[in-house]
Amino acid sequence: MQLSGGASFIVSSYPVTPEHFLTEEIYDVGMLLNGGLQYNFNRKFSLIGLAMYGAYPTTSESLQDGKYFYLGLGVSAKYRFFPLSRVKPYLLGGFSVCFVEQSISVNMGEEVKYKQPTLPGLVSGVGLEIDLTDNFTLFMQSGFNKLLPKENDDLPPTESVYVLLGLNINVIKSKSL
Repeated sequence: MQLSGGASFIVSSYPVTPEHFLTEEIYDVGMLLNGGLQYNFNRKFSLIGLAMYGAYPTTSESLQDGKYFYLGLGVSAKYRFFPLSRVKPYLLGGFSVCFVEQSISVNMGEEVKYKQPTLPGLVSGVGLEIDLTDNFTLFMQSGFNKLLPKENDDLPPTESVYVLLGLNINVIKSKSL
């Protein structure tokens, strides 16, 4: 079982209102929460299934209100370097499907809203696992996420950079690994 939380920054820049506020100008540091299951095929390679939640508050004084959030499911592959070491660096890559909602209210009362049933996405990361015990592993991860809307979707591609801190709890551990 895997639990993590962290911070995220939207780095893509596109106009979201007629006044051309840019996404990176109106959203502050966001919050990420992840939970999932990890299956270790061997000491080097794992597959992770994750449920993800992200929310970004607005920071622009020109806006009355704004929100951006997503809920998603993802599958990622993890490759560990130095698998017998207590400290293991790793690479991560995978795919996600997210429900996204973004709404912005300009001080003049105009509201702009994007809402997509689902959007595919890419997940990538680099991290470090530290074995605390046989059953508990602390991990730190940083990476890049990108949502990929279709050409006719209202929401432009959204790119974000994230930092996570989390804990892996081994509920069932194979004696052969």
